[in-house]
Amino acid sequence: MTHPSPSALMEWHFEESSGAEREAVGAHVQQCRACGEWVAEVRALESALASGPDDGPPEDGLDRVLARVAAVEPARARRAEWVRAAVPSAAALAGGAWAVRFAAERLTTLGLVPASFAGHLAGDLLSLSLAAVGVAAAGAIFTLALAPVLILESHGRPSWQPRRS
Repeated sequence: MTHPSPSALMEWHFEESSGAEREAVGAHVQQCRACGEWVAEVRALESALASGPDDGPPEDGLDRVLARVAAVEPARARRAEWVRAAVPSAAALAGGAWAVRFAAERLTTLGLVPASFAGHLAGDLLSLSLAAVGVAAAGAIFTLALAPVLILESHGRPSWQPRRS
């Protein structure tokens, strides 16, 4: 005697099979003790599950999860925003310090600021000051050149995107 497969028995139990196959499996279940016990066990499990508590998700479950995610997102956004501002700022400060020091050495080397001008330390300070003014002026010009782009970006519209009418 060949037994139906477990999937055929499940289809018969849930009335998903049809026609001759349904009749054949039904006749086999009535005659075969092992298959009859298997179907009886499935029925017992099904009734035990049906009588248990309904552990479905709560009605507002998705809303609560989305609210928790929304509460975490601003903190992450602020942290990412701070990092996006800190890294270029630190690079600009380091580059500016290097540029000021390099320019001060060049001004002294070229003889534009004599090292003996009111002592060696005063000459170095004058060189550093002149170099700092030069770097600040270059930064101001660069900032003015970027101002239109920064203004457009702050209004949420990329500078390369044409204006919509």
